[in-house]
Parts: sequence; C-alpha cells; structure tokens
Amino acid sequence: LLLLHFPPPKELRRETWMAMEQLYNEGKARSIGVANHSRKHLEELLGLSTVPPAVNQIEVHPYHAQFGLVEWCQDQKISVMGYSPLGGKGAAGPDTGVTDALLADETITTIARSAGRTPAQVILRWALQRGVTPIPKAASPERLTENMAALDFELSDADMDALRGLDRNQWVVCDVDQMP
Repeated sequence: LLLLHFPPPKELRRETWMAMEQLYNEGKARSIGVANHSRKHLEELLGLSTVPPAVNQIEVHPYHAQFGLVEWCQDQKISVMGYSPLGGKGAAGPDTGVTDALLADETITTIARSAGRTPAQVILRWALQRGVTPIPKAASPERLTENMAALDFELSDADMDALRGLDRNQWVVCDVDQMP
C-alpha cells in the first residue's frame, strides 16, 4: 500500500496522483491510497483519477469519530483506516492527546466492565464494528495481545449507540477539514 500522506499543494495534486497511478499500473504498488484527506479532497481526487484510492487513513477515535467522512468513504468503496484509535498523544505535544481521557471515560469503562474487556478493547471493537480498520500502537507484546482480543467479541447495538454519543469532533493529530 502506497499512501499519499497529506493532500499536496493544489497545483501538484493531479501530477502527484497520476504518478501514484503509474506505479500502481506498473505493478510497483499493489494498492494506492491517501491519508488525512477530507471529503472535498477525495471528491477532487475522484474527479481526476482513473484508479480511485483504496484507502483513506484518518484519525478516528470515539472523541473524533468522523461519522460523515467514514460513511461517505464507505459509500465510495474507499476503505477507512483509523490511526490514533485510542486517542493518540497529540501532534502539538505530549499533553494534547486524549488517550488517558478515553481509557477513563465513564461510558467506555462501564461497557468494558459489562463485557469483561478493557477500555482499549472496547474502543478498538467500536472501530471494527463501524467498518474502520484501527491501527493502534502497541508498545509491548502484552498490549499487542490485548489489542488483538478486540477481534473475538461484539458490542451490542446499545453499546454502539452509547459510544456514538461520545463524539466531540476533538481531533488530536490532524483536522483534515482545515487542510487547503
């Protein structure tokens, strides 16, 4: 997977995407996609491409759920990969993330206790059930094992509804709607 990490300057977008399509068509990239692209960026890209992006990698966590963008991408057959699914530590410094708040959030911890899971597992499962592929950081083998356990249970509709209510549009790493 070859990703265009941010939308390039407007005057270079067509040329940049055409170069990625060429790599794809030559078999040098199995898939091509984007990261940190808003709907307006993707609509522009779809209008000039012959190979649509396979994925849009964006920040997705319960406090920044990006419901509209995720659903729109899915309607366009663009997979969504969610980075910082546990809140991230923040691009503006170590105190700007929401990981600690998410892992201590009353709604999340209540669901976790009820399901016999950790808050991190509940958050990752929430993303998976939305059709978002979360890409959490795992600093240890134990965390990796904990993260993988999000694959073997399901949240109820009531749990999903409760988690939906946590969205604050609180981005930590990148506000894609503010990119030119």
